[in-house]
Order: sequence, then C-alpha cells, then structure tokens
Amino acid sequence: MYKLSILSLLFVAFNVVFGVFLLPDWPLQLLSLLLISLLSMIRPGLPKLLSQINILLPFVGMLVLIYTIFIILGISPAGTEPLSYWLAYGLPRILLLISSILLLRVLISFLRVEDFYRNGLGIHRIKYLILGRILYRAACHSYPKLREWQSLIPGEQNAKPTLRQRFRSALCSTLALALYVLGEATLKGEMMDNRIANCYKELQ
Repeated sequence: MYKLSILSLLFVAFNVVFGVFLLPDWPLQLLSLLLISLLSMIRPGLPKLLSQINILLPFVGMLVLIYTIFIILGISPAGTEPLSYWLAYGLPRILLLISSILLLRVLISFLRVEDFYRNGLGIHRIKYLILGRILYRAACHSYPKLREWQSLIPGEQNAKPTLRQRFRSALCSTLALALYVLGEATLKGEMMDNRIANCYKELQ
C-alpha cells in the first residue's frame, strides 16, 4: 500500500499548505491551480481535464453567484467593505476547491485496481474503489447529455435568460446529476454485490 500512502500524504500535504498556511494568498493559489492544470493536461490528459472542468463549472458558478449576492446586498462583517471582504474570502477558496479536485484526479490516475489486488485488500473494500471510479466516469459522461436534454425544454430556450433563470438552470442540472449518480450508485452497487456473492468464492 506504499503507493496509496504516498499519494494520500501528497494530497493531505497540499491541502494543509494551501488550505491553512497559504489560504489568504490568492496569487499563490492561482499559481498552484495553473500548475496542477498543466499537470492534468499530461495526466490524465486534456479531454478528461476539460470534462472535469465542465462538471465543476456549475458548482463554481453557484459559489460566485452567492458571493456576488452578498456583495450586492452589502453583507459583510462589521467594519469591512463587502467587495474587498468577499473577494479576499471567496476567491482563494474557489481556487483551492478547483485545485484540490483536479489534484485528486491526477493522483488517482496513478492508481490501478491491480495495485490493491496485489496488496491483499479485501474484495468488499475494492468494491468501493471500483464503484467510485464507475460513478466518476458516469458523471463525466452524463453531465453534457443532461445539459443537452435540459436545453430542449421550452422554458430553457429564452434568447436572453435572466440571472435568476441562469441560476435555476444551473441548479436543476446539478440536482439532476446528483440524482442520476445516486441512482447509478444503488444499481451498480447491487450488481456488484450480486456478482461478489455468486462468483467471488469461485475465484478464491
């Protein structure tokens, strides 16, 4: 399990350094995001990087919208200017969120299911690793289709949608993706349990 341990330590170290000690320093956060993005172009590759960014955009957009609403409404701690406060508070956290997710995907790309087999990890634990990989791929492939199907709804075909309509559309697509992934988790999990119960003993 040395490979998993090393990769886990790298991920924890990154989040400790950039999530605790360097959190307010948004230029360094931006630099780390650019470096991780360049690394993601090499492994796992540009197509998967673009697919992952496409999935992250609605979540990031919702955070930006929430911070923008706080700025417009003038919500901030006493004695602080809303724009300066929420830029200083929100921008580093958004950059860190994207960096952490991209870095996690880069680190996972170095792992293979065969590595866990060789280390004697039980089949019931390996099942969750396989299921997580299946659900991640399902989310990456299904989100563009969900957005396409959503665009066919007459109410989504306004020439100039308002900010409220954009927010509602992004929220609906995010909820649809979450429901789809939950459904796939239940279905695929039951299928894997069935195969383990009926086939795994024969492989021992």
